Amino acid sequence: MRVLMLSLLGLVVSTTGGAATLPKLNLEPSYTVSGISSGAYMASQYHLAHADEVNGVGLIAGGPYGCAEGNLGKALSRCVGKVDDSLIVDALLRQAKARSTAGQLAAVANWATAKIWLFHGSVDKTVAREVTDAALAFYRGIVPTSNLRYVTDVAAAHGFPTLRTGAACDTATSPFLNACNYDAAGAMLQFLLGPLNPPRAEYAGGVLVFDQASYAPDGDLSLAEKGYLYVPAGCAKGERCRLHIAFHGCQQNAETIGERFVREAGYNAWAEANQLVILYPQTTASMLPLNPKACWDWWGYTDADYDTRNGNQIATVANMVAAMRR
Repeated sequence: MRVLMLSLLGLVVSTTGGAATLPKLNLEPSYTVSGISSGAYMASQYHLAHADEVNGVGLIAGGPYGCAEGNLGKALSRCVGKVDDSLIVDALLRQAKARSTAGQLAAVANWATAKIWLFHGSVDKTVAREVTDAALAFYRGIVPTSNLRYVTDVAAAHGFPTLRTGAACDTATSPFLNACNYDAAGAMLQFLLGPLNPPRAEYAGGVLVFDQASYAPDGDLSLAEKGYLYVPAGCAKGERCRLHIAFHGCQQNAETIGERFVREAGYNAWAEANQLVILYPQTTASMLPLNPKACWDWWGYTDADYDTRNGNQIATVANMVAAMRR
């Protein structure tokens, strides 16, 4: 039915083995990304890898690029609930710049053009404030101060803050959507994109389930078979639109909580009113590689290139973006 409705609006959607492929859309050349927790780490990794295209980043409860240095022990000791003396932001920044010089990340000059919106809930006990402070310090070494905004005054636990959807604001529990009377998606998008039209109800046929696996260059590696795409009615008709990529957090993938993050985080209402396509890539839980909570790879469970443009998950999402361009 979703495929039929989009087709009636003029959007050509093909299928492979019963699953839709991504449609061709009239997209602006630059786009924005965001994520929560492991998704925030992935959003930052994706930004530095593709800063020639990405001009805005939203980070909720995430730390600095390269924090884990490919080591799960370091990830747990200094990048989640606490930091230790081994976390030196200047060293991470030097390492990132060296990777840029080696061609593993986008050119450093492109990093500086992005706007960066960061959020840490004041009662978040899962990711420490010092961790997101370190993310702020990292980006202060890259972009002008005017391009930064750091929100720390919302009494939210570890989760994605919404106006009314999810658990109590100060509770960290599945689906990790928190009813905080705070529209994080809206605040983020307005900072990254500039003045926007007020949100309106999402278009009923706007969520497309697509064959995500077909865009993975090296097979699974903890990526789900299906992904999600929100296409506003105007964008489905061929109008010029912007793109935003939203990375869910651990245990927030569709196989765990259904379409709740896709439909209830708050992106779609803003998207419908502002010609903004939202791509929702999806992970899956796996034991090989070891990823039981369906986190995005920010510590190296896939391969040594996980946080560069050669990493499987980053390359897969980049393939999705390329596939949608006309």
